[in-house]
Amino acid sequence: LEQSGSPIYRLAPLSCCMVDVVLACTDCQFTIRSNGSYTRRMHITDTPAAVNKVLSEFAVVGTKDHFGHASIGILVSDFGLFGHGEESISTTIPIVIAAVNDPPSITLPLPVMLVTENQPQVVGTSRSLAPSVDGRDSLANHTQVLDVDAGALEKITLNITCEYCSFELPSPAAANVELVYSTAQVDNVSYSLVTVAGNLVDLNLALTGLLYVPVPFFSGQDRIVFVATDEQGGVSETRTLEVLVRAVNNPPSVTLRSSVLEDIEDSVAQLSGITVSDPDFDAVTNPTPVSYTHLTLPTIC
Repeated sequence: LEQSGSPIYRLAPLSCCMVDVVLACTDCQFTIRSNGSYTRRMHITDTPAAVNKVLSEFAVVGTKDHFGHASIGILVSDFGLFGHGEESISTTIPIVIAAVNDPPSITLPLPVMLVTENQPQVVGTSRSLAPSVDGRDSLANHTQVLDVDAGALEKITLNITCEYCSFELPSPAAANVELVYSTAQVDNVSYSLVTVAGNLVDLNLALTGLLYVPVPFFSGQDRIVFVATDEQGGVSETRTLEVLVRAVNNPPSVTLRSSVLEDIEDSVAQLSGITVSDPDFDAVTNPTPVSYTHLTLPTIC
């Protein structure tokens, strides 16, 4: 029995008391219970008892994601071995397959997204530009939400989180979806959360313009986590997109509390309120740079 759906044959040498049985599935498949292989057609030649034993080893399942009507067609012939002339009979067994809710699924076009420090980037792509003027782009190049049994107007809700970023969805990509920006706390860690909801067409079009905005001056590893839910309560598998934010060298800066230094003749001057900083100094875990607010200079004659 082959996974491709090729027919299964069990053809014994013809002898008295044998029957020839052909079974064919429409919108369904036969499966061997012991190994999970599938086929749409079976052809068995043996004694009635042997045929029945073979059939007892099989089950029937609907074609993936199909619900509604299906059927099994059966043709049985005795080859004329039981007397004069061959006799055959055919029948059809109707099957009604009840629908169940299939949860949404999420596809990611990239296993890892490379981002440049301080540069927003479209989620799931290598594109750092904002979406085109109508907010649309090729869906195949972007994160997509799929749901095989969602109606045209059924709302799908997608939650997206990250730790070292925020999200932005510029207009007009956001025009036809519900959009909520918030934060989520998990194990005392704060995550940025964006919730995007709409029908599948509008939701996937919105994802072509969703921007990942890294925390200023952050570089290192982050991850974007996706979970989708349909109106029947079906929840997708959690999908994770790894993010690598590549560092760039940022120049240091000098901040002056006052643009004019006032002093008294023949006195010692203090350089007060001068702060030197560098944003590359551990910008995330230690955002306060080393600085000097008072610097006393020796008297110069």
